[in-house]
Amino acid sequence: MEVDPRAELAARNNADLYALVFDARGVPFLRTGSHLAAMDRPPPHYADVTVQRAGALAAVAAAVDAAMARSRGHVSVKDSFLEIDRPDLRCLFTASWTWRAPRVVSSGWERVRTPEDLAAWEAAWAITSPVSDQLFPDALLACSEMAFLARRQAGAIVAGCIANLSDGAVGLSNVFGADIAEAADAVSAFGSGQPVVGYEAGDALDQALAAGFMRVGDLRVLLAGA
Repeated sequence: MEVDPRAELAARNNADLYALVFDARGVPFLRTGSHLAAMDRPPPHYADVTVQRAGALAAVAAAVDAAMARSRGHVSVKDSFLEIDRPDLRCLFTASWTWRAPRVVSSGWERVRTPEDLAAWEAAWAITSPVSDQLFPDALLACSEMAFLARRQAGAIVAGCIANLSDGAVGLSNVFGADIAEAADAVSAFGSGQPVVGYEAGDALDQALAAGFMRVGDLRVLLAGA
């Protein structure tokens, strides 16, 4: 099956985000040309194995087997190109990789820069994506390749997203309190001159397509264990 190179670009960008978060949280990981695999339990909302290149089935299968052994069968896998077919893995959800051509835009959103504001950003995001503890360490505020972006109202953070820069793209993720178009423009302003990539499903995918994104591939998240 031929894979759109923009889907692989989006998958690599997503793996870049994983690497930044894993590093900040002290989660060891192995990254090869085909995938990124956590060597310890990943944080909530992050997969044990994330595929970043199509056609590397043997390497990905070995990584999944190793993750299964480490975690006693409780594993999540981002099947980035719908290539994995295993009876021990069930589908949690499907989504589509998205890509939007570079735009020159201005944005009224701001970059979160202090631990206090990051805590407020995460509390607003966690209303729709609950976590039991802080997911994003303060150390990420010093990362030049990643930004927590926010829109305020009466001084309070009411909307936000994450932007992460990688080779050839800027990623859009963790959108809350705003539609995809508004968040994508904020990310475009951060990654000036880069196409915006991400993945969406359902109503968010419809918003992305209406905002000028193209659907360039499909993915799914697979689970093993309870």
